[in-house]
Amino acid sequence: MSGRGSSLIPVEPLGTPGMNAGARTAAGREARLSAGSSRDARGGPFTSSSPDGGLRAQLPWVPRAFSPGGALRDSGRILAVASALLVSACHDVSSFSTASGGSYEGPISSASFVRAGLGEPRLCLTIDTTHLQDTPGTLTTTDGLFQQTALRSIPQLWQDPLSTLTFGEGRIQNVVYVAHGNPLDGGPAGDVFVVISFMNAGGIEVRLLRGAPDAPGSLFGVFALTRGSGSCPY
Repeated sequence: MSGRGSSLIPVEPLGTPGMNAGARTAAGREARLSAGSSRDARGGPFTSSSPDGGLRAQLPWVPRAFSPGGALRDSGRILAVASALLVSACHDVSSFSTASGGSYEGPISSASFVRAGLGEPRLCLTIDTTHLQDTPGTLTTTDGLFQQTALRSIPQLWQDPLSTLTFGEGRIQNVVYVAHGNPLDGGPAGDVFVVISFMNAGGIEVRLLRGAPDAPGSLFGVFALTRGSGSCPY
């Protein structure tokens, strides 16, 4: 307004009336930050059609270089590599090898519910862990069923999920082979499945199985073996 007798009405700067200079400065700074946070790195507002999608509209403080999909893919790769390393570490059975000497030897379990077609033999095993898939080792038993008999690998098994067979606890790795058994107590000669378990405690378990109950030559037995420095004693 102008004219005689008129007076100028003071106008408050940006902020609430009555603010001092420091408060007005702070208010202006917050307003500028608020305005800036609603714009992307190109200076435009964040929208659901922006390159970073609706997430960046909800989270305007996320740097433009961040990509949710890329981060998830990277996390997946890291987890896959870590899992592969963990499996490899968990299945390291190289310390069980007797290729440089020694053997594993022990008795059959005396429990009748896990024994059939076998008396009370002892079993001796040699194992080369660098050749688990081709020429792994030999078996010998005191009853004559095996006499330095070669363990035969099954090539197709190593390409099948059965090669990752797990059961019970305390086992690092389980492997399945076949060995040709000699006639025993009038029974027929024939192949026997051999399941070898590398144990966390340092020993080896061997399971022999052939046929079902009442079948000619059927057998089942579990042997707990410990390592010795010498060759098989029988």
